[in-house]
Amino acid sequence: MLVVLAFWLGDYEFLWMQAVPEVYWVGKRDYYFWGLCIAPSILSHFVTMWGHYYRSDSVFQKSIDRVSWSASLSLQERNVKRLNQISIWERKDRWYGYTVKCWVLMFIASGVNLVWFIQPLAGNIGKALEHEPPLHAWSAYIGWGSGYAAMGACGMVLFVVLRRSMLQALGFTYADLLPLHRGMGWAVFYWSLIHTIGYMVHFIAEGDVAAEINFDGETRGPQNILGFVALVAMGILVLLSRPNIRRRFYNTFLLSHRYLTIISLATTLMHYPYFMTWYYVVPSMCLFLADRFIPKITQSFSIAPDVACSFNKEADVLTIVITSRNRLEPLKPYYAGDYVNLQLRSLSEIYHPFTIASYWPEDPYSMTLYIRTFGGNKKSWTHALSELCGKDGESTLLKMNVEGVFGDRQHDYLCSDTIVILAAGAAITTFMPLIKSIAAHIDAKSSASSEPQTTIKAYLICTFRYESELYCYGDFLHQISNDPRFTSWLKTTIHVSRPEKTLPISLKAPVVAGREHNNNNDGEHPYDQRERIACSTGASSPTITTGSFDEPVQLQTTLPQDSHIVTVSIPAAFVSQQQKTDKYA
Repeated sequence: MLVVLAFWLGDYEFLWMQAVPEVYWVGKRDYYFWGLCIAPSILSHFVTMWGHYYRSDSVFQKSIDRVSWSASLSLQERNVKRLNQISIWERKDRWYGYTVKCWVLMFIASGVNLVWFIQPLAGNIGKALEHEPPLHAWSAYIGWGSGYAAMGACGMVLFVVLRRSMLQALGFTYADLLPLHRGMGWAVFYWSLIHTIGYMVHFIAEGDVAAEINFDGETRGPQNILGFVALVAMGILVLLSRPNIRRRFYNTFLLSHRYLTIISLATTLMHYPYFMTWYYVVPSMCLFLADRFIPKITQSFSIAPDVACSFNKEADVLTIVITSRNRLEPLKPYYAGDYVNLQLRSLSEIYHPFTIASYWPEDPYSMTLYIRTFGGNKKSWTHALSELCGKDGESTLLKMNVEGVFGDRQHDYLCSDTIVILAAGAAITTFMPLIKSIAAHIDAKSSASSEPQTTIKAYLICTFRYESELYCYGDFLHQISNDPRFTSWLKTTIHVSRPEKTLPISLKAPVVAGREHNNNNDGEHPYDQRERIACSTGASSPTITTGSFDEPVQLQTTLPQDSHIVTVSIPAAFVSQQQKTDKYA
C-alpha cells in the first residue's frame, strides 16, 4: 500500500506539477517513475502474491480452527475473543449482497479514478481561466483529464481480475472482485466517451476538425482516427458483456472479450503513443500476463499431461483423475473449495473451471473431479467430453491442459455454532474435502487437547435425481453416515427426487421412492443387505414423475397423503471394494 501511495504522489508531483521534461520523449521523469514507482510496485506484488501462496495453509487452518473450541469457554468468553463472529469486513449488505470490504474497495477505486481526472485540471486551471473564450480551453482540458482517467481504469480492469494477487492477501476473493472489474470496464468506456466529446467540442470551436482528423500522416489525424476505432471496440465490448448476452452466448462473449480488449488497448496506445501513457497500463499488463502464464508453466512440471477419464452413463457423471508427473513427488497442497481449469483442445480453446472433490492428505499424488454432464444438450462441452471418456467403469487417458490450483482458502462462515449445507447433485463435490477437513481437525484437536472440546454442529442436506448417482459418491456418503468421526457432529439427509431414468415405461412392480420392489419369492432382494439413511423423495405429492419432459410417466407410490418421508438405502454395491476394507466401513 505504501508503494501504491508513493506512485500516486510521484505521479502528481513529477507528471503534473513539474513536467520534467515534455511528455513526448523519454526523460528524467520516466526514469524516476520506472525506478522508484513502477518496478517496486510490480516486485512488491509478486512478493505479496507468492508470500500469500505459501501461507495458504495457515490461512485455511485459521478458518478451520473455529469448528471446535474448549468446552470450558462460555458464550460470553467466545464473544469477547470473537471466536464465533464474522468480521465486520465480511458482513454483507441486505440489498446487493456485497461485503463491507468490497464497498470500501469500490469507494477507493472510484476515488482514485476521479483523482486521475482532476489531476490535469488542477495542474492547468490557471491556463484555462486565462484563455478566451473559456469553452475552447475547458473542453480540451476535460478531454485531457478524462483520457487519463480512462487509461487508469484500463490498468485497474486488468488488476482486479488477477487470480493470484495481493488483494487475496487482504481477504478478497475472485468473486468479490468481479463487480469491480465490470464497474471499471464501464468507467473505461464512460471516460473514453467524455474524452472524445471534449476534444471534438474543442476541435469544432477552434475550427481544426479537418486538420486533426485525416489520413495525411503529417499531423495527429491518423492517431485520432485510431482513437475512434478504440472507442468503437470498447462500445462493442461493453454491449457484448451485458448479462443477458454474456450468459446466453458465452463463447461469443469470451472470444470478443479477448480480441476486442487487445484491439482497444493497442489502438489506444497508438492513439497516444507517448511513454507517460504506459505508466497506467504496463504494470497491470505485466501482472496479468504473469498471472495467466506462470501457473501453466509450473503445472507443466508437476502434473502429468494425461488425465484418466471415465463416464458413468446411468448417473451422467464424469470422473477425472489428475496425477503428478512423478509419482515419487506429491502435488502441491490444495484445500477445500479449490478449483482447476481444464482445456481439451480437440473440443474447445476455452478453459472450464471445476471444483476439486478429493482430499489432499488422503492422496497427495492425485486430485479427483466429478463433473455432471448435460446429456440432453448434445452441444455442451461436458457431453462432448463424455463421448471421449471410458464407459462401464473403464478409464481413458486424454491429453488435457490443467491450469491452477486456484482458491481463496477462507471459510469464515465456520465460526457459527451450527451450519446447514445444501448440496444438489454434483454440487456435493464442493463439500466433500471440506467435511473431511473438519473431521480431521476435530479429531486432531481432541487428541492434542487434555480438556473436553465442543464442536460445530452441521447438517448436510443433499439431493440427487436418481439412486444411480449414489454410485459416484457412495464411498463418501457411506463414510460420513457411519463413521463416528463424522456422525458425532454431522447429520446427513439424502433426498432422491425421482426413479431411475433407465426404468422401462411399463412397470410390473410397484415403485417406492424410485426403487423397484421385488414381489417374487424367488430369493433375497439385492437391496436387503444395506446401510439405512433417512431420505425424502423431494416430491410435493405421493406421485413421482419420471421419463422425459415430453413424455412424463406417473408412478404411484405407497406414501401417505400427508407425509413424503420414506426410508431409502445405500446398498452394499454402492461401496467399492477399497472402501469395504477401510477401518471405518
